[in-house]
Amino acid sequence: MLPISAEASSEGVCVITGNLYKVILGITESIQKLCGRTPLPQIEQMALDIYEAMAGEAREFHDIGHIFDVARGGDATEILAAYFHDVVYYQVDHRIPKRIALKLSDFLTPAGDFMQLNGAEH
Repeated sequence: MLPISAEASSEGVCVITGNLYKVILGITESIQKLCGRTPLPQIEQMALDIYEAMAGEAREFHDIGHIFDVARGGDATEILAAYFHDVVYYQVDHRIPKRIALKLSDFLTPAGDFMQLNGAEH
């Protein structure tokens, strides 16, 4: 089940709430302010990537609330940077989140306690 909930506003209008929704909205608004156009399914995938990464078991400080704290008061570029800045935090999670790892699999390979850049020799 997705971490989104719906509540009735004082006007009786259904309002979608939740951190995942806040990420979707923040990405959408930031891209629009930067005069960009990104299809909603792509924005939803980005938001899911961020949400999954920030919801890891080891995330005590660098969690989903942290990105909203960092983004608060920022312009569109700063908000996007805040949302993505801790998506991969290998020192805390000791892994790359599954959704991100799939996207990086052409470039990185797990090698013991670290990740190796494909094609790179150590």
